[in-house]
Amino acid sequence: MDRVRLGISVPVLNNWSGLTLALNSIRTKHELVHCIVNNGVHNLPVAAAWNLGISYLFKQDCQYVLVINDDIIFSPITIDALVERAQVGDIEMVTGCNIKGQIEPEEIYGIRGAQNIDEHENPDFSCFLITPKCWEEVG
Repeated sequence: MDRVRLGISVPVLNNWSGLTLALNSIRTKHELVHCIVNNGVHNLPVAAAWNLGISYLFKQDCQYVLVINDDIIFSPITIDALVERAQVGDIEMVTGCNIKGQIEPEEIYGIRGAQNIDEHENPDFSCFLITPKCWEEVG
């Protein structure tokens, strides 16, 4: 898996403690560029807040953009698994999913790799990664 410039956008509506927990859970080998959208100030609908962050990050030459809610906690393999799946090249968007209570702690810490994670048909928009092509064609 190639190392990439990865943008992470987080719209926040007064959940600064949740944002702190989310950012502290980030583990990746990729170069990160952050964009925090203070929606307490902007008062945008959630999709508009997503678009503001995504647009900014692609202008910063990010190869992928990961949009997350301000209240999620990552397992240590999540971000690299999302990027790895996107690099396969046959999709333009990949999402994480809530696995709380579904796997054992030793699985979270690396016994299972990205190749063993099931893909689901339905996206979860609390954590999604898009490519520039997706952004250009869908917005």
